[in-house]
Amino acid sequence: MKIKLTRCRHLEMTAYALAAFVSAGISTALGAPEQPPQPPPAASDRQRIGLEGTVDLYLVNPDGQVDGLLFSDDTIVRFPPHLSEQLIETVSPHDPVKVDGFIESNNTIHAWTITNLRTQRSVSDTPPGPGKAPPAPNLVRQQMSANGTIRAVTHALRGEPDGAILSDGTIVHVPPPVGEEYADLLQPGKPLAAIGLGTSNSYGRSLEAIALGSSPNQLQTVVAVAPPRRGRR
Repeated sequence: MKIKLTRCRHLEMTAYALAAFVSAGISTALGAPEQPPQPPPAASDRQRIGLEGTVDLYLVNPDGQVDGLLFSDDTIVRFPPHLSEQLIETVSPHDPVKVDGFIESNNTIHAWTITNLRTQRSVSDTPPGPGKAPPAPNLVRQQMSANGTIRAVTHALRGEPDGAILSDGTIVHVPPPVGEEYADLLQPGKPLAAIGLGTSNSYGRSLEAIALGSSPNQLQTVVAVAPPRRGRR
């Protein structure tokens, strides 16, 4: 059955369509409002994985806590820093280990359980016990510098670069928004120089960068970028 429109109704619909077209054109010209970044997938939605490897070195954060491992094939294994002591007691560099966990980001695994295949000892990701708060941050970070070749790039939960592991084992951290700005610099095999605040101990060296560059003579100040604000409702 055909539907006939009256002239008045036809003009009304034409005007409505024209207004919508003009509005869309203006929105395109001005640019759509920036959408906030989507949160990373929940752990239950991530791809589970189990693998074996040889520990090459501990990974430490700028407070000096061991928060992961680097395998000899440059696979990065993340683990909560409040379990730093348990991890150190369970595995050491050169130990063969098995990791059960999920793929967190590029070449990075978040471990639920790490098992030392030589001793059969294991450590699992568990929250701090009742009345036990996570370790307090190190309030006496020291001024540090780093200069070397990037061995591996670290990534945040959404996959954006947030630092690098140098060939001498030093770890350089940057906030994820800044890491995206330095994506061309943060590449395996490229030179990297940095100054910042961090910790050096028997487990490793790690700093939070305040300046980055391809050499000590080409450093640029790192400016943390606030995440985009959500629009008003």
